[in-house]
Amino acid sequence: MSRWPAPIKPKEPKPAHVGPETKGLILSRPLPLETLGKFAQDGKLWAILDACDEPEIPGKVEELGARAKCLYRGTDDADLLAVAPYLAHLQSDDVDWLGEVMWQRFWGIFAVAQSDLKTMRRHFRKFLTVELEGEGPVYFRYYDPRVLETFLPTCDNAQLKDFYGPIDAFAVPAQKNPDTKEVQLLTVA
Repeated sequence: MSRWPAPIKPKEPKPAHVGPETKGLILSRPLPLETLGKFAQDGKLWAILDACDEPEIPGKVEELGARAKCLYRGTDDADLLAVAPYLAHLQSDDVDWLGEVMWQRFWGIFAVAQSDLKTMRRHFRKFLTVELEGEGPVYFRYYDPRVLETFLPTCDNAQLKDFYGPIDAFAVPAQKNPDTKEVQLLTVA
């Protein structure tokens, strides 16, 4: 469960890439998808693959083997695993697969970090649920790019530091023109 005070209610959330290049504390810049291949070659590229609406994800996760792990812990429930988020350490050919097969869908997010699977999974698991006032814990689908782009600009410095943790940058598929195969690289300003 998140250690953050609940609830975090933005006044007027907007995606980080709307408006000027710096939106609050988040710096957003477009990059061609192939640029992420360089991060993958350096062993710094991660993704959270969201199987919720993408039936191809569990098969890809199985193909990735030890480089991918479900963010949900201790479940053998096939129905839950079919819609779960998975953390994956990506290589260049995985970036190619995302660009060819999944690009115009809301499959997940990228993260750039020099870290290991255990550390990254522990970090991302902290944010799977948040406490809503009067409702208790609820799932927080931050790995949906539409949610991440709306959420990050609502955070203060301390929340961003906590959320980014070992991560240098997040990247989400650019929504303005999905045919260009660009990502928005989201860093703390």
